[in-house]
Amino acid sequence: MSLAYLAYCNWLLLTRLIYLRRDGPVGLTGAWLAAFQVAGVAALFQWNGALFAAVVAIILFTGLSGWLVEPRGNVGVIQLVALLGLLAAPVISGRELALNGPAAAGVDALFGTDANAVRLSVILLELLLLANEVNLLVRVVFAVCGLVPHRQDQSLDEEAFNAGRVIGILERWLMFLVVLWSDDLNALGFIVAAKGLMRMEQLKERDFAEYMLVGTLLSVLFAVVVAKWVTGWL
Repeated sequence: MSLAYLAYCNWLLLTRLIYLRRDGPVGLTGAWLAAFQVAGVAALFQWNGALFAAVVAIILFTGLSGWLVEPRGNVGVIQLVALLGLLAAPVISGRELALNGPAAAGVDALFGTDANAVRLSVILLELLLLANEVNLLVRVVFAVCGLVPHRQDQSLDEEAFNAGRVIGILERWLMFLVVLWSDDLNALGFIVAAKGLMRMEQLKERDFAEYMLVGTLLSVLFAVVVAKWVTGWL
């Protein structure tokens, strides 16, 4: 995995953080985001077959998803499909991205040019995946299993949903860093226990307890898998 491709992936994932607090229709946001992504890749990379494929994928997947995503239940699925298309486009083209566009010097200044640049880029990539992208996967599971938190009047409990989103991202990042640098899985138990203590009163409600348990187990699963994969790759 080259530094140029890692920079491309990280740029896309950074721009997709705009979806972090959006569960409903994205409207024209997808089109504006596509334009921003295209401008970024054009500034970072030299034009060749790989970059052309990436730009076409950005316009196709990100732009069109702005109009395709309407029902709440389809948001996560369509965005994840779009992400796979965006990340795979340069690979499918059969050529490598070349990190020598007008703004490429900024990447070199940020990450350097030695082997540590690749390591830092991979770690950043995984942290971004564990944020918005894994959050989308978790929410798809919640929707399929009927675990989305509701109030007594059956309306969506936005407060619990958004709090769970932030807590989930932070716990995945913490677990990822613990496994990556210490490889001590016992510490994960402490993180889970601390989260449970803070929600002890709410855990008396069965629906909330199931919602929290499934979310926590999914966070542990993704954090450990990603950390182990990164450790092996590096």
